[in-house]
Amino acid sequence: MHTFWHDVRYSLRMLRKNPGFAAVAVLSLALGIGANTTIFTVVNAILLNPLPVKNITRLVEVDTIDSKTLVTAANATKLGMSYPNFQDYARENQVFASVGCFVGPLPLTWSGGAEPRQIFGQMVSANYFEILGLRPASGRFFLPGEDTKAGGNNVAVISYSLWANKFGSDPNVVGRILTLNATPYTVIGVAPHGFKGTFTFGNAEQVWIPVSMYPRLLAGFFKDNFNDRRFLSTAMIGRLKDGVSLSEAEASLKTLASHLESAFPKDNASRSVALTALAEAAVGVNVRSQFVLAGGLMMGIVGLVLLIACCESGKFTAGSGCSPRKRDWLESGARGQPGQGDAAIAHRKPGARDPLGSCRLSDRLWGPLSVVVFPAALHPGWRHRPGI
Repeated sequence: MHTFWHDVRYSLRMLRKNPGFAAVAVLSLALGIGANTTIFTVVNAILLNPLPVKNITRLVEVDTIDSKTLVTAANATKLGMSYPNFQDYARENQVFASVGCFVGPLPLTWSGGAEPRQIFGQMVSANYFEILGLRPASGRFFLPGEDTKAGGNNVAVISYSLWANKFGSDPNVVGRILTLNATPYTVIGVAPHGFKGTFTFGNAEQVWIPVSMYPRLLAGFFKDNFNDRRFLSTAMIGRLKDGVSLSEAEASLKTLASHLESAFPKDNASRSVALTALAEAAVGVNVRSQFVLAGGLMMGIVGLVLLIACCESGKFTAGSGCSPRKRDWLESGARGQPGQGDAAIAHRKPGARDPLGSCRLSDRLWGPLSVVVFPAALHPGWRHRPGI
């Protein structure tokens, strides 16, 4: 330990003697470390901890897979769910503790203020927040059955960011009227801080409305086909029962899918289901592999930058220790007494240290080994000599 601290003190002295080099070395390392930290923060937020929900390992997304579309849509094999099929899976499954759905995000026109503005919203089942294990920051979430009256459940939950940014964190926001697409909704609650839905890249300012309000929120083709089994407009999520694995749940739902195919051959022909962990589906169920690849590449690149910074710092630090004066002294020390010449080197005893070893190393190895060759690693025969 004494040698270690002695080496540290020596290194600091060397850096003080070469302030220009010290600044370049510190800047290089700071850039490398900063880039690594930034990229890891992004990867951690997007891929490792994508959603602020309870026990995310038990949450899954259920999607339709259609063998007829695998060739024409190779990059989009998981296609969502139709609302009628969702209702059948929710009613007949034996593997989920609870099942819910959401539709969106949908662009909504918020009127009633100085001028209309656009916000994003989702239509959700009444148990949506319960499945995710969330508690409201204010007010309440939807009650059971508050998603069953078509066009008649005029209640809404707003995100924390929407409450803070557009309502000024008004403590009396619960009970206020929010007019969306010309339909009034009563704000009943505020979602917890940081939650913006089950999509990592969702807009922070969100509003959630019961799925039963689709006649008021959708129009044209989307409204007319919302209850069509062929129309895959809904996302289905579920919380697995204790002791049920994802593969077991998928096998069970595939059996249900075959039953639905038999019951509705025109609408469900060639269709089955696939389950994906919600933590993986949060960045896009069909594109997560691309994000993983991109994240790995970025981590590799910035890691290489940091390695280069360390190698260059080690190379120049070691090289800076071999000044002409030191090299002359080392040469004389290596040859022995004046006049002995090179013969002294040839007759050096086996195992004897070479005072020039550190300089040769810094001259020849600038790779990872040179990171270890710091000022403190230079040969002790000269580094402790007074005046050197």
